[in-house]
Amino acid sequence: MINKEKISLLAKYCLNLGITPKELGVNFYAIRKELNNMIDIKIQKHYKLEDIDDMIKVLVRQSRYFYANKWKTIFYLMYFTGVSRDESLYLKRENFDLERCSLKIDWTNRYNPRTVFYPVFLRDRIREEFNKEPEVSNAFNITEGMLDHRTAVLRDKKFNGRRFKYTTLRTSCRGLLYKNGISNEVMNYILGLGNGEVNIEIVEQEYKEKIGG
Repeated sequence: MINKEKISLLAKYCLNLGITPKELGVNFYAIRKELNNMIDIKIQKHYKLEDIDDMIKVLVRQSRYFYANKWKTIFYLMYFTGVSRDESLYLKRENFDLERCSLKIDWTNRYNPRTVFYPVFLRDRIREEFNKEPEVSNAFNITEGMLDHRTAVLRDKKFNGRRFKYTTLRTSCRGLLYKNGISNEVMNYILGLGNGEVNIEIVEQEYKEKIGG
């Protein structure tokens, strides 16, 4: 979101470079193209949605007892919300508002507590997983050992040029948010960074307009 302060800084930068309003207008599309190229370079170190699908395919080939839909849902949740590996172990089903497509992360050891959002299609996957089995230990009945054991085969694999790490899966959310034009304030809030002083209604509106929900 570009506010008046950012517009003022951009205008001053153009002025310092000697760029006139006419020159800015004439070169607008070239500037936008270059900006898109810079964004692509910045996010290319992250996983993309198709990389997660490839991860699941590797895991399915490794074991016929692998619950592909469940783990795809967990990986998607990390990708779309920025929830960390450790935070996922403490999620309860009561933290999920399936009607609002929101998730309250109230246990965290490194990041700020926050409420995040996810797309409608992911809400449907989450609901399907919840209907398959009752909650026992946490929302998806996973343990730390399961998180490490199930994905051990991925450690020697590369996806989008990066070896598998849960931290990269989480930070790939930043790439998703950045590419879709989410403001820095909202982005930092979703990732549990900064001072957390952001209007949650703005977070919800911006996420659902630009990511889906």
